[in-house]
Amino acid sequence: MLDSLPRAGKGNDHFLFSFIMLHQLVRHWHRLLRMPVHPPSWYRARLHGELHERSAARRGTLHHLSETADVLYALTRAALDRPG
Repeated sequence: MLDSLPRAGKGNDHFLFSFIMLHQLVRHWHRLLRMPVHPPSWYRARLHGELHERSAARRGTLHHLSETADVLYALTRAALDRPG
């Protein structure tokens, strides 16, 4: 995943540092929640459901923002949950 990021250099150091810190913060948050780890099919189904709910929510409303947050949560859980 880090291979796809811009190479370090002038202006990119801050981006890389911010990305790494955000990644560590989100990983720590998921561990604190102590949610069970599921097989990949569970994450795909959850993401599909969250995307459906987001598309049904009216744009520009708090409900749409909430559904967007749910999609981001589902994506980060799928990316960061590891068995063990």
